[in-house]
Amino acid sequence: MLLKLAATEDKHAERWASRLRELNARLPADRDTLRARLWRWALVQSGTDNALKRIERSEDDDTAAYMHLSSLYFALLTPQRWR
Repeated sequence: MLLKLAATEDKHAERWASRLRELNARLPADRDTLRARLWRWALVQSGTDNALKRIERSEDDDTAAYMHLSSLYFALLTPQRWR
């Protein structure tokens, strides 16, 4: 399951890199911050189950943030009388 997730993330990264190249934008360096490396190390040390739970929680938080943004977008574009 984790390998499939990693492959999906690689596809997403390549999609966005391709889009940035189309726009003649410079791609950011592909290197982790010290914080990211330490976080990943701590996850590995805590075991697979804990790591997976933390990753899932992070995904849930991201989903909630995207839902909030979409509701703001809808609120800005919808006339008052239609709400």
